[in-house]
Amino acid sequence: MEPVPGCRFFRDGGSIAAARVAAGSWLRNTKLPPGSSSYSRSFSTAQSRTTQFARDLIAGKYPAKNPDALKNIQDYYASCMDEDTIEKLGLTPIQPLLDRIDQVSDVASFLAVTGVLQQVNVPVLFGSTVFPDSKDPATNLVQFTQGGLGLPGPTYYAGNAIRQRVRHSSISSKPC
Repeated sequence: MEPVPGCRFFRDGGSIAAARVAAGSWLRNTKLPPGSSSYSRSFSTAQSRTTQFARDLIAGKYPAKNPDALKNIQDYYASCMDEDTIEKLGLTPIQPLLDRIDQVSDVASFLAVTGVLQQVNVPVLFGSTVFPDSKDPATNLVQFTQGGLGLPGPTYYAGNAIRQRVRHSSISSKPC
């Protein structure tokens, strides 16, 4: 077996076979929920319960300590779910941003538009979030992540190409 440098997994699938033996019953008996690409007993259950709680809260099934705040949340949710209005408006709400993007002609205008997009939470060059420090939970740290300007073309997602990438990454990447 050829070890992957710095990792306990092997390229020939030895550790995959060991994992199947260890979790065989769970793998045989657990079905992915519809619309899910993965499932874990703890995280998937917590996510499902949290989602249901949020839906129930928005639907008014719990008494609100702050009715005005709940009304704002309900109105915001309703506006996001109003597909007829969204379709009717089309690109109108974001047209000013699209116009600014169309006007990019040099590095300075690109950086100016990038700043505007970052302000409205479009992670053009990078994204940022705030998390508690793992060594001091009372301290919050900013975490920066890679942003992007778009998605690969349709062939990236079609046919055998995606299966080959998934298979290659599950065998040769370092999941540890």
